Amino acid sequence: MQSELAKEKTVHPIAFCFNLYVENPKEMWGDIKMAESYGDKGNSMFYEMASKYQMYRFGRSSFSSVLKSQKNINNLVESRS
Repeated sequence: MQSELAKEKTVHPIAFCFNLYVENPKEMWGDIKMAESYGDKGNSMFYEMASKYQMYRFGRSSFSSVLKSQKNINNLVESRS
């Protein structure tokens, strides 16, 4: 179940994905667009792509604990809002 903040969408989804659009080729924009959604699939895609981006750019990821516990994917919406 989505949190109230996620339902209100107080932050535009493109704000979460901006760096992904900037750093990846245009061929990946369809996948990034999917990562903008607040559903289970979108959240999963976002955390996977953002983690890869952070590992490439910074050598570490702040999403490693989230990716390890993807069985509890409903909490991803709340942590992203």
